[in-house]
Amino acid sequence: MCNTTLKKRNNGVHCKGCRSGESTPRTSGWFEVEVNGKLVHSKKNGDGFVDSDQKMAKIVSAIEKSIGK
Repeated sequence: MCNTTLKKRNNGVHCKGCRSGESTPRTSGWFEVEVNGKLVHSKKNGDGFVDSDQKMAKIVSAIEKSIGK
């Protein structure tokens, strides 16, 4: 998601957290979500796919807390 979209969703406030995407060399299937350096969701560690409202809510909640919502 581009910064412009983030700003529109957050009433013009730019998210202070860093977001990035990077592949895992020689490994596939990992899906890790970190918010401000804190691991929020890890497929590798047993959280599985983000395939339920509960899992998505956990991620969204961490993002909202990081931007002060």
